[in-house]
Amino acid sequence: MVATEYSNMPVLAPWPGNHPMSGIQLKVSQTVPFPYKFWARAGAAEAVRDAAVPMKDEAANQIAGRVHMLVVQWRLSRALRGVTERHLEAAEQLLDAVRVKYELGRVEQHDLIRLEVLRDKLADDLVELDRRRDAIAAALNAAAQREPGAPLQLGSEIPIPDAAELDVVRLVEVARQNRPVLAALRGSATAERAQASAMRSEKWPDVTAWAGYRVRLPAGADPGNNFLTAGVSVPIPWASALWKWEEKAQAHEARARSEDARRQGVELNLRGELDAAVVRYQRAIEKSEVYGAKLIPGAQKTLEAAFGSYQVDRAGFAELFSAELTVLEYERAELNARAEAATAAIAIDMLTGRFAPSGEKDTQP
Repeated sequence: MVATEYSNMPVLAPWPGNHPMSGIQLKVSQTVPFPYKFWARAGAAEAVRDAAVPMKDEAANQIAGRVHMLVVQWRLSRALRGVTERHLEAAEQLLDAVRVKYELGRVEQHDLIRLEVLRDKLADDLVELDRRRDAIAAALNAAAQREPGAPLQLGSEIPIPDAAELDVVRLVEVARQNRPVLAALRGSATAERAQASAMRSEKWPDVTAWAGYRVRLPAGADPGNNFLTAGVSVPIPWASALWKWEEKAQAHEARARSEDARRQGVELNLRGELDAAVVRYQRAIEKSEVYGAKLIPGAQKTLEAAFGSYQVDRAGFAELFSAELTVLEYERAELNARAEAATAAIAIDMLTGRFAPSGEKDTQP
């Protein structure tokens, strides 16, 4: 601090030289904090900075996982469209066969109407799937910062990622190492403790040193010599001041314990979400295999047999219609099971932080 002091001037003659004590003093002072405070303050600031860095990786992890899920939904809509198109063609063929019998008076009109309704419903499903696909494509283009309406070359196959590690305990350990939000909570607790240490360092007194040069003029018998002054001051740490910093330190330590408890709560919730995702993945894999290997081939054979029997009047329309709906339902269920398995595997990767920039896996869809 730089100061100028105009002091000890007579009231009726306020200028230098009218009194031996009068003069103009130039003063420079500097307060030097206790050396330990520098390191404590710097350590607290760095800890606060480091605690905020992992949240950027957590945001990247969430965005990458959601993009992967959108890709699965886009592929699912394409695959469902292919199934719907095939069944729309099959409905048209069945409609031709039933219409011939109807014209011969061998089937009721309501049978013909039921097939027409099924055909119209499948046509409407195609429109719905197209609109859903366009909405997902818009979200993907926006996430990739591409032009609106840019075509996506992703195919209609729904690959199921191989979740090699399905042990929840092991997955929780992987999440503790890779999940950025847990690192952020640990860093936040560390930052609070660093700030508590910095608060306790503030109780050490600062040292203030100063120097002044007093300019004087002759006044009577006084020759008016200039004066030089210097001094050092240290504040007396009263008990109330010491407790003030201790209370602030204890408040930061309380917040650190709160962050530790919040991290433990996040880990418990993470364990439950991982357990649920593993169960969904395993069940979806089982369902996809059962439908793909057993139910769909059996339903297709039933439909072919029912259609052949219907043509020779050995099966009724109800059996034929039911067999057609069963094949449609099973094929859609198999695709949804594959999509569910892929989505569950992506959820496991998100929960364990593998989509984060420092994670274990490639983040390409």
